[in-house]
Amino acid sequence: MSEQGFDITEDTLLGGRVRLLQPRNGYRVAVDPVLLAASISPAAHQTVLDVGAGTGAVSLCLQHRCPDAELHGLERETQFIELARRSTALNKADVIFYEGDLTQWEAARPGGYDWVVSNPPFWSPENSRPAKGLRRAAHFLDGMTMGEWVGHCCRLLAHEGRLSLIVPAAVLQDVLSGLSAEMGAAHIVPIWPRAGHPATRLIIQAQKGSGASMASLPGLVLHQENGDFTEQAEQILRDACGWTHGSA
Repeated sequence: MSEQGFDITEDTLLGGRVRLLQPRNGYRVAVDPVLLAASISPAAHQTVLDVGAGTGAVSLCLQHRCPDAELHGLERETQFIELARRSTALNKADVIFYEGDLTQWEAARPGGYDWVVSNPPFWSPENSRPAKGLRRAAHFLDGMTMGEWVGHCCRLLAHEGRLSLIVPAAVLQDVLSGLSAEMGAAHIVPIWPRAGHPATRLIIQAQKGSGASMASLPGLVLHQENGDFTEQAEQILRDACGWTHGSA
């Protein structure tokens, strides 16, 4: 279908359990949002904010697993927000998506959330090839550093609130630099493309007010040598299983 000046596809996640509208070209959802959504298990009535929600994949996958949590998504791009809201209706889900800027939202709702999750944009013009349009909106940190992004996310958390991010392994130090003094040391969950290969993605978790020390938790191997997903990856990506290690 072609709407809003660009082509849209309807795709599915979690083995068909979640329907997702997204642009045909530019930013396309891969496994990262599904892995992030599986990394937490909020209790009933806890509040969760998905920062940089894009077209809604993280929030919609999380709503499928944890329907009694109160889920909000924050996204600055109007076109993404409109698709996220339409996907919410397709799934008969209960997620509220807000169009807005992270810094403004922090000022409006400081300390307001039990959980903040984010699959953040991670490139800047200085460290990546040029991009434009919706691809740039999804992948580029314009106007702030990764550390600043993480800091804003931390300030949105209530006391004992928990943060969960999925990021490229290359930006680990930038993420750690953004954790405020109130946050406990990070717990790091590596994601390996195949056994014996370096981790390309990390899930980083921390809890506000925790005295925990930094730790590396058991990770996930995505693919077998033949390219198929491993059994654990299949359970997360296709069977909608959680993948919770607790929090720092």
